[in-house]
Amino acid sequence: MTHPFGTLLTSIRRRKPGLSQAHLAQTIGYDPAVIARLAQGHRDLVGPTGREKVLRIIAGLLKTGALVAIDDANALLAAAAMPPLFSGNATEAALIRDLAQPNTYVRARLPAPMSAIIGRESELSELDGFLKRDRLITLVGPPGVGKTRLAIEFATRHETEFADGVAFLDLSLVDAAEDVAEAVARALHVYDSANRSQLDGIRMLLYKRQKLLV
Repeated sequence: MTHPFGTLLTSIRRRKPGLSQAHLAQTIGYDPAVIARLAQGHRDLVGPTGREKVLRIIAGLLKTGALVAIDDANALLAAAAMPPLFSGNATEAALIRDLAQPNTYVRARLPAPMSAIIGRESELSELDGFLKRDRLITLVGPPGVGKTRLAIEFATRHETEFADGVAFLDLSLVDAAEDVAEAVARALHVYDSANRSQLDGIRMLLYKRQKLLV
């Protein structure tokens, strides 16, 4: 018999075309078998470690865009016989914040260019070479020279090469340099942890994933 948690999880997951159970598992760094056991109501769904697993699933569903409302998150917890999100816990408080207000920094897709790019093939070819050997590429130049347009064109051409997709982070919406790390963390759904700093969490996530962050 299907467990209520598994039934609801399937319903929410199907909101996002192509979001299979295996893809969700990959997104949150779990073995698909773990999610399968959770969906069937096995012992994995019990106790503090069970709640941690469900929270990871909620974060993964939020990241993929399948889940956008706090009511859905709490419904998943209720289906697992768990209390709703608790603001006194740092990880859960971050989830509450992300679900309560849209993430204005990040777009799930790259911005659509207003016009075709002309005369930048040499720069794009040079960036191709950098991508093959470097994890970080920085475009520099005076305002208005077309750095963002070049970056978007480059990312668009290589979007399908990254298993975990592309995220576009609009830093023009960030007012202070000290807020950049927080913006990146929210865009990537990296939450506070007593065992690591926010920057270390970002590094660990990007190290493990095939994702292009623009």
